[in-house]
Amino acid sequence: MTVQETAALPRSATEDRSRDFWYPVATSEELQDSPIGVRLLGERVVLFRSAGTPVALHDLCVHRGTPLSMGRVEGDFIVCAYHGWTYGADGKCQRIPQRPSSAIPAKAKVPCYQVIERYGLLWVCMGTPALPLPPFPEFDDPSFGTVFVGTQEWNAGAARIMENFLDVAHFAWVHTGLLGDPRRPEVFVSPLERTEQGFSYTARTQIEPTPGEWRDEPLDYRITLPYWFSVVHSEGHTPTGGAHGPATEPAQGQRYRVDIVIQPLASRESRLYTWISRNYDLDISLDGAVQFQLTVAAQDRPIVENQRPEELPLDLAEEMHVRDVDAPAVEFRRLLRRVGLVESAD
Repeated sequence: MTVQETAALPRSATEDRSRDFWYPVATSEELQDSPIGVRLLGERVVLFRSAGTPVALHDLCVHRGTPLSMGRVEGDFIVCAYHGWTYGADGKCQRIPQRPSSAIPAKAKVPCYQVIERYGLLWVCMGTPALPLPPFPEFDDPSFGTVFVGTQEWNAGAARIMENFLDVAHFAWVHTGLLGDPRRPEVFVSPLERTEQGFSYTARTQIEPTPGEWRDEPLDYRITLPYWFSVVHSEGHTPTGGAHGPATEPAQGQRYRVDIVIQPLASRESRLYTWISRNYDLDISLDGAVQFQLTVAAQDRPIVENQRPEELPLDLAEEMHVRDVDAPAVEFRRLLRRVGLVESAD
C-alpha cells in the first residue's frame, strides 16, 4: 500500500480521544424554540437556543438527574421541568426557586460543550477540538445545486459504516446494476494521498448502463476525520436524471458529489446526514438522485448492521485484507488508532 504524506494530523494518541472531534448532532430545523435531547458517544446532550445562538449542555440536571431536554427555554436560560432549576449558556445554575435568596453552590453546574451551526447542521465537540470543522465549499457555492437527502439511523458503529462507504470491492455484489456488476468484479484503487484531515484516492469499477456497453466508473473519494465521507463523480455514470440514470453526461469541470457525515450515537448506533451536490443541470430536479442514494443506502444497511464484531477491528491481524483493493480500509483503521478514535464495546 502506498500513502503519500501531505499533511499533519494529530500525532499518535495513547488514549481514547473520541471526544476531541466535531460531530453533527441535529439539523438546524430540529432546534427551534424548545430544547431537544440528542445522544453523542453514548452520552446525553441537550441543545437549546440562547438569544438565537445554539448551546450544548450535558442533559441532566445536577439536582435530581432529570433530563434538561424535558424542560423549557425562558429567555437566555433553560429551566428544568422537575424543580425549576435554571441554567445559563455556560452550564452554571442561575436560579434555585425553592431558595431564591440563598447563594447558589459553585458545583451547581452541568458540563458545557462547544457547538457550531454550519451546513444546516449543529455540530458539537465534547472535548478540545483536535481538528477544525471540515470545509464543504459546495454547500455555499452558488454554482452548485445542493440538496439535503435527510437522516437515517443505523444499528451499527460509525467506523463500520464509514469503512463500508470507502470500500468499492462490494459494489458488484451489493449494488449490482447500480454501481457494479459480478460479471466484472475487478476494481482499481489508486495510491492513497493523505490530506489535512484524512486521506483521498481514486477508484474505478466497470458498469453496463446500457446492454453491451461497458464503461469505467471513476470515483474520487475523500475521507475526513472523524466520520465524513465524500465521493465525486467527475465523469461517467451519474444518477442525476430518472430513477437510476443520468440526465446528461457531465463534461470536463462538471462535478456530482455525495457527502455523508456520521453522528456516533453510541458504540453500535449511528445517525447519518447526507447531501448531494452538482454544478450542472441545475434546472433539473435531483429527486432521481435522491432516490438512487436511498436505494444504495438500503442495500448497504443490512450488511453493515450484521457485521461481526460490531466494533471495527483496529488490529489488522483480526481480519484478512486484499492488497491494494483494501488499502483504504487498512489506512482508515491505522488512522483511527493513530489519532485515538477508538470505539469501546458497551
